[in-house]
Amino acid sequence: MSVAKRFLAMCMALAACLAAAVCMAPRAAAGQRFTIAYTGGIGVYPRVAPSMAASHAGAALPEGASVDVECELEGRVVNNGVTPATNIWERLSDGTHIPNAYINSGADGWTPGVPRCDQAATTSSPSPSASSSSRYDAAASVAWAKEHYTDPARFKSNRGDCTWFVSQALWNGGMPKSDDWTDISGDLRKIPNPLDYGWRGVTLAGRYAPALRNYLVKAKLAEERQISWSDNTAAGASVGDLITYDFEGDGELDHFAIVSSLNESGFPSVTEHGKANRYWSWSEFSAPAGWFEKKYPSSRAYLLKITF
Repeated sequence: MSVAKRFLAMCMALAACLAAAVCMAPRAAAGQRFTIAYTGGIGVYPRVAPSMAASHAGAALPEGASVDVECELEGRVVNNGVTPATNIWERLSDGTHIPNAYINSGADGWTPGVPRCDQAATTSSPSPSASSSSRYDAAASVAWAKEHYTDPARFKSNRGDCTWFVSQALWNGGMPKSDDWTDISGDLRKIPNPLDYGWRGVTLAGRYAPALRNYLVKAKLAEERQISWSDNTAAGASVGDLITYDFEGDGELDHFAIVSSLNESGFPSVTEHGKANRYWSWSEFSAPAGWFEKKYPSSRAYLLKITF
């Protein structure tokens, strides 16, 4: 064999080795794929929050179906009757949740190589804003909210209607829609229960509080901060930021509002569907009105600081 041919053969062998190494390299931690298991053949519904009591988010996933897991988090305990009960849940790439008890992860407890969701939020993929030269116009969002807070409700669920309201406000402030956050989607996988409540093409993140929070944080459009009820600045809220509420303190968000003004001391007022400029920590959801921490002792609030 000539020197040239031997050199060519060596190059081809090296290229083959490199290709094999790439193909055999382990999958990146984020977005690992697993299969649905231990459901007794009936499948499992993805949920909008890490609890079997949370609403369904689309059709049931059949036994053996593949799912892309983004990260893991703690939620309500689930027992599949085969493996030990666990409170670990999987957050899928579309922002929905399924119990770890119903995936074949090959591990007991936290899955090696899959990040915790509180860690994944800081290492997620670039936001839709990365390719956009626009910036969030908080004044435009608030102006839209104040003009439209009395619009007729579109959804039967309060949790859905408030989220739909702030989604529209954010879009009117220049925040970009995406395949996962839009009012017009033809992807039935992203439109949970399309025949229920008249949701007609609004994706999960566009009208359900936990999903919108997950989307904005993952896409790096907002930074989440828990708020102390005694903090009059609501963790440093600015006009155009969002405040979310977990009434039961169970980890499942129940309500969204947009910060629409600050008084001289920096105390925020918020506008939500049905009410304009109420104090952020004042509740009028049920009579009698009162401060959230008094009416709902387990409740929590979070600031979503817009970073777009």
